[in-house]
Amino acid sequence: MTIDVTIIKKESIADDIVRLVLADPQGGLLPPFEPGAHIDLHIDRDTVRQYSLINSLDRGRTYEVAILREADGRGGSARVHDQLQAGDHVRISAPRNAFPLQRADFSILIAGGIGITPILSMARHLQHEGQPFALHYCARSRPSAAFCDSIEHSAFADKARFYFDADGQRFDTGVLRQPDIPDTRIFVCGPPGFIDFIKRTALDAGWPADRIHYELFQKAAADQTGHGEAFTLVINSSGDRVPVAADETALEALERSGYEVACSCEQGICGTCVLTVLDGVPDHQDSYLTDRERAENRTFTPCCSRALTPTLTIDL
Repeated sequence: MTIDVTIIKKESIADDIVRLVLADPQGGLLPPFEPGAHIDLHIDRDTVRQYSLINSLDRGRTYEVAILREADGRGGSARVHDQLQAGDHVRISAPRNAFPLQRADFSILIAGGIGITPILSMARHLQHEGQPFALHYCARSRPSAAFCDSIEHSAFADKARFYFDADGQRFDTGVLRQPDIPDTRIFVCGPPGFIDFIKRTALDAGWPADRIHYELFQKAAADQTGHGEAFTLVINSSGDRVPVAADETALEALERSGYEVACSCEQGICGTCVLTVLDGVPDHQDSYLTDRERAENRTFTPCCSRALTPTLTIDL
């Protein structure tokens, strides 16, 4: 199901970052959402991308997203920057949340670059609820960092620290030492390398893995192609055998053979295309499934994942 909305505002808020404000064309309310949620934005007929929602406290009057122009991306962000304008009508999905804010006695919020979008929503919510937290925001430079002024003029300005590479300011890993407050959680969003650094540093400091929560806003570059060894998909309902070549994804092979599979991000992030596995062992290359779900090998994402066995039987 998609929702028709109008872009009521588009503005540049940092180098190569635009903010869109979306609203119901008839002035009604949009579905409310919790911090960490995102939507699918149908940029044009063939282009769908996922963007985190920033303003959960607005309770559905508007949706706000901030979009970085990705020079090495697949073109979706460039279309947003160059083609979409205030007054345009676009379609979106209802909000989904793969990065929920967990209840904690203390929350450490860490953002890298455009990863500030879900983190800012969390900070605003925690401040509104009177819950203790700290915000750490890392970026290349102040001009490239979105929402700096908003954070500095917010009620939680004293809880925020900024780190800009251009000014020689490095993230203080000391904030990841074992916490004085037992029920403390880390929430981090940013580029894959940034998240890996935060996770590795926290784990080395003795943090339990289940207290480190993260969301990738893009798939790791090495995993984006979904290419590798050839294998065969066996369709349980028909018995059809669909060969997947080394240079194509399982999703492409299925579509080539006439099977329709709902898909959105095509990077293993959103979970739209997840299929049930009945036999065989998937080679998981997604960022959507949990570690437990991957270990169970009962599902896989055909947009990027492959097979560790010669065949993979799927329920389709």
